[in-house]
Amino acid sequence: MKTFINLYPAILFVFFSLNLSGQIGVRAGINLSNLSRDPVDDDFNLGTKLGFELAFL
Repeated sequence: MKTFINLYPAILFVFFSLNLSGQIGVRAGINLSNLSRDPVDDDFNLGTKLGFELAFL
């Protein structure tokens, strides 16, 4: 059992390193926020704000 506990991190490292794959592409998404803060007045707004996300992989 002690040997398994010592080898467990090595097993996880090998598993995750072999599972990595190089992908090329674009990821897009939408963010809906219900709480926003005005940095000048330090007020909180409860209105919905819409935001976009674009990421290159």
